[in-house]
Amino acid sequence: IVLVIAFFAVRFVTDRLGGDSDIKQTEAVTEAPASETAAGSETETETAAATEAANPLQTDNAAIQEAVTQYYTAVAAKDFDTLQNLGDTDRDKINSNPIESYNNIAIYYKPGLTDSSYNVYVYYEAKLPNIDQLVPSLGNLYLATKEDGSLYVVNPNSDQQVSDFMEQAKNDSDVQELISK
Repeated sequence: IVLVIAFFAVRFVTDRLGGDSDIKQTEAVTEAPASETAAGSETETETAAATEAANPLQTDNAAIQEAVTQYYTAVAAKDFDTLQNLGDTDRDKINSNPIESYNNIAIYYKPGLTDSSYNVYVYYEAKLPNIDQLVPSLGNLYLATKEDGSLYVVNPNSDQQVSDFMEQAKNDSDVQELISK
């Protein structure tokens, strides 16, 4: 029962956090003649496979790890000064977050839309109030670089291009494998 409650609590929290941790797939269904669909599918599949092979998930970036850890630590502590420096100013979202701490944070990232941006998948174990068991979760953040070289979190709800990019990246096979783990 505790695990079920913890699962739904994390789902509730991630929904309230603007979907950072809720990784969903959406499918667009379009109708086209069979010949166009088959040719288009092969080309899209080949392009997607080439892009994915060129941009596999990576894990070894100290700057990204530090920015993500700092972000999640600030969210848990409700440290609005730090969060403002990191680009997140949604006080209602942060105040409604019941997670006490984020533990065992690990990052998996791919290049973003620009050379200095990253689409980051964040594995963490959340500590919820009155529950001893840590709850494993997977979040998704988009980081960009400021002029001073520091990383900040881009709110995908305020940038449609970033939102579309993040949603499309979830269909990569290596990302799907990470989600299934």
